[in-house]
Amino acid sequence: MIACAIAGALLMPYSLEVLPKAENPAMSHQQYVIVLTSAQVFQNGILGFFAAWGGLALASRVGLDAPLLRYWIYGVGRPAASRKWFLIGIAGAFVITLLIIPLIALVQSHLPHVDTPHQTWWKGMLAIFSGGIF
Repeated sequence: MIACAIAGALLMPYSLEVLPKAENPAMSHQQYVIVLTSAQVFQNGILGFFAAWGGLALASRVGLDAPLLRYWIYGVGRPAASRKWFLIGIAGAFVITLLIIPLIALVQSHLPHVDTPHQTWWKGMLAIFSGGIF
């Protein structure tokens, strides 16, 4: 829940860059930023709480386990780490990425062109935490 709320806060610089500016005479831009950030953090935190709670409540019913989380919380049952499977995971992610890149190019070639605002690279880097965590 906390990680999801933090990811929501990290998403805000990107969101404020790509979302249209508020044209509300009753609210200054600073107030708009505060309201939007608070809503995003609250929403991500609440949704993250229910997703985590539901996942933990249902995991044992379907035979899933979280050995690393169990070890961190209770200090028992240290999971075995395998360098072989770690490297297989990295290689698999690399191969899948190489397969997806041409697919993205193919799909984008069939979509109409849409002008998007120029985005600052560091704001995009902060936004990846929202997708990866949430």
